[in-house]
Amino acid sequence: AGFLGDETMFFGPTLQALRSVGARTHVLCLSNGDADGLGAVREKELETAAGFLGVEFVEVVNDLKMRDGFNEKWPEDVVAARVETAVRRAKADVVLTFDSGGVSGHPNHVAAHRGVVRWRKTHTETEVKSKNPKAWALVTVHPARKFTMFADVFASWACETHVLAAATCPADLRRAMQMHRTQWVWYRKLFVVFSRYAYVNSLRRL
Repeated sequence: AGFLGDETMFFGPTLQALRSVGARTHVLCLSNGDADGLGAVREKELETAAGFLGVEFVEVVNDLKMRDGFNEKWPEDVVAARVETAVRRAKADVVLTFDSGGVSGHPNHVAAHRGVVRWRKTHTETEVKSKNPKAWALVTVHPARKFTMFADVFASWACETHVLAAATCPADLRRAMQMHRTQWVWYRKLFVVFSRYAYVNSLRRL
């Protein structure tokens, strides 16, 4: 995740789908969201929300090279190194991140994607290919589709060629987002009701 709350707002359906089949999930959050001086509080909120969603382990990065903010530029090699460490610790066989559009276009989301792409390139060069963890990206949809709620969910099932992960309980995703109390503002309240990302995720292999 780029920062705290992403795991629920954007990846929530996938987390629920994975939990429903007994998969173990870990969250690597690349920033502690300290742009407003609330980093420590938001880390606790993430732990609570992630625990509610059944996430087994949460790691929050607090690195001056990856500060929260629209004007911050995260070095690809630093992101890649963090991903590599987390993958080894968790013994992960799948890594999920944003695609190049970052869903919302936020530069931290885009930087997370680029860092994972960088990690994949170095990873395939240093280990046996068959043992490499698979990398998947959350697909950015057109703005016209983003807030069409159920209409886009049905259209996705009928027309999309991407892998789809559906939320098992959208209401629980709203509850989890409420646990991010310092970020529970009006536009996020609307997002978790009207955004298709609260109901389904489209995923593609990197």
